[in-house]
Amino acid sequence: MNTVKPFYIQLLEKELQRRKKLNPYYSLRSFAMALGLNSGALSLILNGKRFPSLNMAHRILSKINLSVSDKSAFLESLVKAHKERNLKKVSRKVRSFTKIGELSKNKVLNLLEEDFYSTISDWYHVTIMEMTRLDYFKYSHKWIAGQLGISEIEVKLAIERLLHFGLLTITDKGDLRPCKSELRLEEMYTSTSIARREKQKQIRQKSIQSIDNTSIDKRSMTSMTMCIDMSLIPQAKELISQFNESMATLMESGPKEKVYALEVSLFPLQNIGDQND
Repeated sequence: MNTVKPFYIQLLEKELQRRKKLNPYYSLRSFAMALGLNSGALSLILNGKRFPSLNMAHRILSKINLSVSDKSAFLESLVKAHKERNLKKVSRKVRSFTKIGELSKNKVLNLLEEDFYSTISDWYHVTIMEMTRLDYFKYSHKWIAGQLGISEIEVKLAIERLLHFGLLTITDKGDLRPCKSELRLEEMYTSTSIARREKQKQIRQKSIQSIDNTSIDKRSMTSMTMCIDMSLIPQAKELISQFNESMATLMESGPKEKVYALEVSLFPLQNIGDQND
């Protein structure tokens, strides 16, 4: 007798098919890599022979552009599948899982915020937004991919996400343009530490690559080692914030020729005994 597949498997299969329509050469292996899994593990999950943990499920969901309600339904169906296995031991997270509908209003708002920031945490989302302001910008997935060194699929999915969240818009003439906002996207990242950390890691990696790939006349990278008064950290952060705004105002005052990243870091070289932001 045929049985209906759990909703979380249906969603994964639907997402895989959607990506295959965008790229006929897109494979299960490609999808597994995008989700941070190996192809064997993903195959077992899709065939119902392996049940991902909730931690793995959250990692998978961070890589897929789904609504909060779909993400909730994904997790609920996975928890149900775990419980239906009737194992003697069920993980504490599965036993204590709470549906989004049972959460407080503040927690729902937090989930919505996390859904937004985790979806656009990859560095190229902000970069594509800024590229639309270039004097010679081309709304072409191939052109954008070539400029950024990423795949056309990544470009297409990123633009879909930015359109979905109202950060980009398509004009009547078919041009891609940023929506008006009083906040820079970089400033909005401070609302969530997970997305903020992910973007910081990626930008630093791009900075390392630039040391080898960008001539010295087109970049500036400096550092300074100091023995400091820790109580002045808040004042230092405020000065850095003011400097960032002043630099952006200066650099954006002329023709829009290239998208650059400005990175100013202040961090301890000693172990200070905590892991906080």
